[in-house]
Amino acid sequence: MTGTGYRLLKWVLAHRVEIPIHAISAVIDLVKLQILTLQALTNLGSSTATMLFGWLGQLDVREADITIPTDSTIERMESGTRRRMIEDLRSITLMLSALSPNSAKAYLKKINADRDTHKVKAIRQFSAVVASVAPVELVNLVANSLIEPSRRKSSLHGGKRGRVLVLPTVTISLHRPRNLRFSIC
Repeated sequence: MTGTGYRLLKWVLAHRVEIPIHAISAVIDLVKLQILTLQALTNLGSSTATMLFGWLGQLDVREADITIPTDSTIERMESGTRRRMIEDLRSITLMLSALSPNSAKAYLKKINADRDTHKVKAIRQFSAVVASVAPVELVNLVANSLIEPSRRKSSLHGGKRGRVLVLPTVTISLHRPRNLRFSIC
């Protein structure tokens, strides 16, 4: 890490509540450049990961209150640009999840409540890192993504239907003791 990059990141951490949403992409780029150093300097890495999880929780969770400032003099961010920025933020933040385990657990619980399969697929790409710090939360997230809500509003008895668990069926066939056959349907 260069002295300039270190000082800039320390400034960002000191002023994180003032960083506008339009500047988050630049911070993500800075973090990407400094990722190895962040993993070596655990205090700096932990503070950075916690800051990123804070932003991610505001931008990626459906019903979250957004306190990240916006600059009224700049045009509103296009939806495609905003989506890519959030995806980049999610990726770099999850890569640093080992540096802020409690923030990672809290984020996964919030995403679990959202029940958004797109986000779950994106998170699963980082399961090796995330599982080391939030195994229970990751298992719950993945398990709940396999449960699809019922499309019918009510059952024959007038009550609400529950969720349906969609899993592949495994058939084991034992024709001869030496030949085990498995088929997944």
